[in-house]
Amino acid sequence: MKTNNLDLFECTGTIGQFQMHQFMLIDHFSGEALGAAQLIVDQEKRFLTEVRVRDLFVSGRLRRKGYGKLILEGVIAKATECRAKQIAASVHRGNKQALGFFSAMGFVEPKLKAGAVPVHTQHVTLFRKIEP
Repeated sequence: MKTNNLDLFECTGTIGQFQMHQFMLIDHFSGEALGAAQLIVDQEKRFLTEVRVRDLFVSGRLRRKGYGKLILEGVIAKATECRAKQIAASVHRGNKQALGFFSAMGFVEPKLKAGAVPVHTQHVTLFRKIEP
């Protein structure tokens, strides 16, 4: 993907049943890396490809300028290409900025079923449905 002076590069490899996609957003004028993310695809799911975005980050001074959105849109496009029905992201509960970002990008925390006991961990897993 290319936007103005920005390029989103993708590198793909396979480790066992997992296909790994590394994304890096680069300003091609300065050569500076603005942010990155990783998409992991579990290829052994028979009817539903499980995909998970990991380690999405944007350099601190560059946040809130739309770079994270550009990276995540590239990740979601790859997940769609992999025929995933949803994408998951694990976020530290204390990272309010990341929780707000993923929420704004359509990720939600699933509601507990009646009678279910909540698991108290440091991370919350958010999901977003993927439309073909």
